[in-house]
Amino acid sequence: MRKKKKQIKYVNKQVIVYLLLIFLSIFFFKKFFFVVLYIILNFIVLNFRRWTGIKLPIEVISFATTMAGYVYGPAEAIIVVSSSWISILFSARVGVRILFSQFLLYFLGYFVSFFSNLPIKFVGIGFLLVRYMIQMTFEMYYVGTMKAVHQIPRRIFNFVFWVFIYLSFGDFIVHIMKL
Repeated sequence: MRKKKKQIKYVNKQVIVYLLLIFLSIFFFKKFFFVVLYIILNFIVLNFRRWTGIKLPIEVISFATTMAGYVYGPAEAIIVVSSSWISILFSARVGVRILFSQFLLYFLGYFVSFFSNLPIKFVGIGFLLVRYMIQMTFEMYYVGTMKAVHQIPRRIFNFVFWVFIYLSFGDFIVHIMKL
């Protein structure tokens, strides 16, 4: 009987040690954790249509780029945007509109870190407004008016959704990322 108790105690201690190691790795490598989390979320959203046939009206890449650049700096924002290239190539959605969108995200992701002294609510919403204005202008001029107009309902929904997230949870998410 005593051996079983020792084995159970050993297993419990081992589990506690593993949980402690996981907690410490998240604590010390939190920057890596959140960047990878945003990359995984972006991958899931981009490939959801391919897997299920349902096109989600939201995108994660703008939020992920803004948050990574705002909290950690331009290098992390560029890593998040670069990771979406893998998802784009995997989902076979390469085109002029997508290429321009990615380069615009690189540009804006780099500059969002310079506004980290402002509240995330303003930076996030401003980032979305600038991105959509530039992107809609580009699409109307180069891709065609009908394709740009066709994207408006999805972009309005996406914009309203992320404005809600920034206003409701933006400060909390920044606080968690900075812990």
